[in-house]
Amino acid sequence: MVKKLLFITLIFVLLISINAYSEDAKEIFIKSLSPNVNFETVLSTKIQDKTFTSKFIKIDDYEGYKIYINDIEVFVVKNGDTIGVEPKLKRGSLSFLGLNLPKKPELTFKNYNISIRGEEKIIGREAYHIVLTPICEGNVKKEVWIDKKTYITLKSVIYDWTGKLIKEKEVTSLTIYDKHPPILDKMKKILKVNSKKLSRWFTSYNEAEKVLKIKLLKPTYIPCGYELIGIHVSNRFKNTIHIVYTNGIGYISLYEKKVPIWARKEKGPHKGPHPNWEKRGTRLLLIGDVKEDILYKMAESIK
Repeated sequence: MVKKLLFITLIFVLLISINAYSEDAKEIFIKSLSPNVNFETVLSTKIQDKTFTSKFIKIDDYEGYKIYINDIEVFVVKNGDTIGVEPKLKRGSLSFLGLNLPKKPELTFKNYNISIRGEEKIIGREAYHIVLTPICEGNVKKEVWIDKKTYITLKSVIYDWTGKLIKEKEVTSLTIYDKHPPILDKMKKILKVNSKKLSRWFTSYNEAEKVLKIKLLKPTYIPCGYELIGIHVSNRFKNTIHIVYTNGIGYISLYEKKVPIWARKEKGPHKGPHPNWEKRGTRLLLIGDVKEDILYKMAESIK
């Protein structure tokens, strides 16, 4: 009887510990979305077989991105809904930065189980190793390493449903600023000299169609966990409507562009990572972080 009571007590204590650990993981993840420190990082990013280096700077409400486009160092500065670029570039060059993609942490918590796998050292700093496991089949998986002291994300890795690496980003050096560094003056100057508002987002198909005065094609099937978060005129393709869905970690982008009557050629979507096709005078492109068959099913459902 005594052994049975001890066993029940042990299980109860373990369940409480597991629940508390899970809650801690969520709190750590939330803090990592907006670290309350000023800092600069050098980042190494790997996408499939390509690797590139960039810098990220966060000073108060200012965010800076130093990247290389065609061997030219480009400094992008963001404050709220305004961005500035040095040297001046075409709008399309900035699309991949994801500067204007809305973040939806509530969707992350809805569609992922979040847990702490352990603690590791990244660039000599103690970090929490957080694992985000998808609830829905076919969705991507993510792992992040978050600095214990500052809550800066030191490393993040995204895998597809089969475990194949999609994207890996790791901090190779980190500088914490106690005072405002001189770079802040340059960031303010860039915004003052060359600034513009980020594209306006619409929160629904009805709102976008009313303002843009066009009829959009809509999917009747949306993958498990994904929700519409915005529609806007694409920064990447001229006169193209960019429709974005997310589950909090993965993204699906649907691009729609009207085709002149003389150039129209009806064709259906093909199976593959980036289905593209033409339907009722609209050229469509679908790109997403889900299994190819799920993406194809979504493409087929668009009416």
